Amino acid sequence: MKEKLRKLTKNKMVVGIFCIGTALVMSLVSMNMKAGGDSVKNVVVTTKEIGVGDKITDEMIDYKKLSGDTTGLITNKEDVLGKYANISMVKGDYITNEKLSVEAIYGSAYLENLDEDDRAISVSITSNAKGLSGKLESGDIVSVILSSTENEEDRKDTYIPEELKYVEIISVSDTSGYDVGSNEEAKKIGSTVTLLVREEQSLILANAEGLNDVHFQLVYRGNDERKQKLLEEQRRIIKGEPLEEIESDTNNTEQSTENITNASTESTTIAQTTSNTTQTTTKTQ
Repeated sequence: MKEKLRKLTKNKMVVGIFCIGTALVMSLVSMNMKAGGDSVKNVVVTTKEIGVGDKITDEMIDYKKLSGDTTGLITNKEDVLGKYANISMVKGDYITNEKLSVEAIYGSAYLENLDEDDRAISVSITSNAKGLSGKLESGDIVSVILSSTENEEDRKDTYIPEELKYVEIISVSDTSGYDVGSNEEAKKIGSTVTLLVREEQSLILANAEGLNDVHFQLVYRGNDERKQKLLEEQRRIIKGEPLEEIESDTNNTEQSTENITNASTESTTIAQTTSNTTQTTTKTQ
């Protein structure tokens, strides 16, 4: 009897140990399966505050490891770089396609992100021709041409103020205030142009409204280094700073002209010398 109890007890211990071992194995397998299901991925996040309309550059974003569901989150920087922010984002925000725009953001959204020295002012387009026949677009760089008849000879003085050589267009709106191209209700021909300016420029434009004919001359369309150079030149003009690059280019042009002139003179001298030598040789013969 005691022998049977001893064997039974031993068998129960063996069974118990087996069950515990099996449970441990199943637990480990379950944990591994769960870890495999929640794989870690790199997602793109912001490294600084980004405002509406800001163009996304490399220093604004980075990767962050995230486990779990990453549906809708962008996992490749190349899908973000060069695009524009549709909404404001704080540092550490996850970036999704809904927060980005392929084209630059202008219009009302752009007005929410003006810099400290920036101003926005609208100018009337009184005829189709004065507004470039409806071809003006957001982001264009234009020169503002003013024509006034207020002089003794009653003749038009037409000129481009130095302060208005290179001005950026925020938006073009129709008579109802809709930005052209923003929705189906907006007409194709603009009635006003809203410009991104400094205070000095806004005062000139406000004074010109109604007193002068205003034409808009397209200077450049694009969003690259040349556009930024034009805007920087305009900023220097307003602040009265020296235009170093322009002066340098002028000096280079003058030097090139001088070199060409000298080269031409030398060529003429050589030609004359050659001619005289030929004539002398002929006479000798």
